Amino acid sequence: MKRKPAAPPAPPRHSFRPRLVREDKFFSLQTLISLCAGVLVLVVGLDIAVAQTAQMKNSPRITTTASKVLPPDLSQVFAGIRNLHTRAKRPNFVPLAPPGGVPCGVPVAYISNFADHTASVIDTSDNTVVATVSVGSSPLGVAVTPDGTRAYVTNVSSNTVSVIDTSDNTVVATVSVESAPRGVAVTPDGTRAYVANHFSNTVSVIDTSDNTVVDTVPVGGGPRGVAVNPDGTRTYVANYASDTVSVVDTSNNTVVATISGQIRPVGVAVSPDGTRAYVTNVSGNTVSVIDTSTNMVVGMVPVGSGPLGVAVNPDGTRAYVANLLSTTVSVIDTSDNTVVTTVPVERNPLGVAVNPDGTRAYVANSQSDSISVIDTSNNTVVATIPVGSHPAAFGRFIGAVPCGSPTPAPSPTATSTPIPTPTATATPTATATATGSSTPTSTATPTATATGTPTATPTTTATPSGTPSETRPSPTPRARPTPAPRP
Repeated sequence: MKRKPAAPPAPPRHSFRPRLVREDKFFSLQTLISLCAGVLVLVVGLDIAVAQTAQMKNSPRITTTASKVLPPDLSQVFAGIRNLHTRAKRPNFVPLAPPGGVPCGVPVAYISNFADHTASVIDTSDNTVVATVSVGSSPLGVAVTPDGTRAYVTNVSSNTVSVIDTSDNTVVATVSVESAPRGVAVTPDGTRAYVANHFSNTVSVIDTSDNTVVDTVPVGGGPRGVAVNPDGTRTYVANYASDTVSVVDTSNNTVVATISGQIRPVGVAVSPDGTRAYVTNVSGNTVSVIDTSTNMVVGMVPVGSGPLGVAVNPDGTRAYVANLLSTTVSVIDTSDNTVVTTVPVERNPLGVAVNPDGTRAYVANSQSDSISVIDTSNNTVVATIPVGSHPAAFGRFIGAVPCGSPTPAPSPTATSTPIPTPTATATPTATATATGSSTPTSTATPTATATGTPTATPTTTATPSGTPSETRPSPTPRARPTPAPRP
């Protein structure tokens, strides 16, 4: 008799129902996760679509529902967009400049970079470079108009002046002047710009309404620095080769006085009350103090070696002098014309300017490719800003961007414009002797790349008597660092 096969063992009691329950739970979790992911995608997609639509309509109106469920980094981005939307609805909302600009009313510094033919634009509220503007060849002098709408930049090797619209940092005009323009100054009413033409021994007068040259004034030999007094009636011109200062009557553009006693004068600045003019003597290592009522030198202040740029603070109590060869800034107390402190900066400082509220002095270090920011309350360097190659910034290069009609705000992810790194071949040669003769030549084809480190390798030589010789970048490494071009 055959045995019956054994029956399979019975499943454990209650094992089947619990397994069904576990599978149902697993299925419900999967469904829940899928639904949440789908909702997240839809919400993020809607936010992006709304953001793009708002940008197309030049409106910052963007919703940020997804910020609560996004990871922390994306949540911060959407929170910033929501904050921008909230600020835009406030009555005291400060309109922003276009991308590459700064908020209106903020002082901006325009730095001429001699070796790479550009001007760096610095937002002085946070000391960052927000734009880089291509100008002419070998830019040197800078003057911002009193209303802040234009910046005038002299181009030594191009014999031109570039006019920059500060609202969007573009060159809107190029004015042909005479040979080797150096310093530039704008009258207080903003109607005229005076440009010193070093090799022509003249000053070109530009009508700023149409950017045309309306007059040419013969002055002394080798004019370099220019400054206009506060009421706009006189222009002071430092004549390097003839050791004089020419005083020009701006009503008829004629020289009404010539002040002697200088020693290779370069920079000039007038006090806010118009009673004093300060002139740097690069070979004398001094600053001449001129009484503008008599046009006489009433003081001679010893400073550092090779003084070039000079600026007076808004209340007229201090004058700041950039000493090229001693790598310092001398601070002069104008009440008694004595140096009260000397501030170490980076290599070969050339131009210097004080911001409108007098709290900071900005110094262009021509051999370090940087700007030193001095806190005027304690005369210490509080920031160093990398800029282009061989910054000069010779003149009053700081002004406030005017507030007009509101302009579209930039994208919340926008960043500062990187400083271009040019690859150029150029040979500017400048030679200044006791007779003020020099012959600059320059050809350049800059190719900018968006990197943050300038690669230009200049080779320059200079003596305290004001004889610079420059060679533009070459593919081979330089043999030794030497001072940058001087105004």
